[in-house]
Amino acid sequence: MPSKRLPWNSQADRHEPAANFISNRQKRVVVDAGHGGKDPGAIGPSGITEKSVNLAIARNIAAELGRRGYVVTMTRSGDLYLSPTARAEYANRIRADFFLSIHANAHASSEARGTEVLFHPSGKMRPLALALARKIARIAGGTDRGAKPRGDLTVLRRTRMPAVLVEVAFISNPREEQLLAQPNFQAQVARGIAEVIDRYLRGDNL
Repeated sequence: MPSKRLPWNSQADRHEPAANFISNRQKRVVVDAGHGGKDPGAIGPSGITEKSVNLAIARNIAAELGRRGYVVTMTRSGDLYLSPTARAEYANRIRADFFLSIHANAHASSEARGTEVLFHPSGKMRPLALALARKIARIAGGTDRGAKPRGDLTVLRRTRMPAVLVEVAFISNPREEQLLAQPNFQAQVARGIAEVIDRYLRGDNL
């Protein structure tokens, strides 16, 4: 069995002033890179795996939120499999203030494209989900598919804090697959997501 790995903590790689943490009241954000290990997620036309794209974007988001003063942990920092239940339970255990799960979408039709953000219907995440979808679609130059309620997803149903799941783009679409694999795009999307989440957690208008 693989050795147990502790979730990555962005503070270890940060050199920001302590005042930034005080201003955000030590708010803790869990960034979840979907899939991993034995679960590759969706696989694009050229063989790019969703798990690798998710991790790259999640790492960028963690760094961006860390620079904004948040305490950030990741459910996985490498190619590790964790069940959806384990991801949700970890966020609950550390009493996170926010949970963000990163994914890439897929469809039987290679023409499907765009960004959508999923939220649990019992919560009040729709405005945030809409803002995230709008921001990412603008960066990607793609279709804004909006916000969609999903009550069946474990990471949204079992987390006790505000949570959203972002489907950044369609890895099954040849153009968007290549976009998802570009480091520059990954960094741009991460900055956009971090900006919107920062506004939300500060109570600013979205």
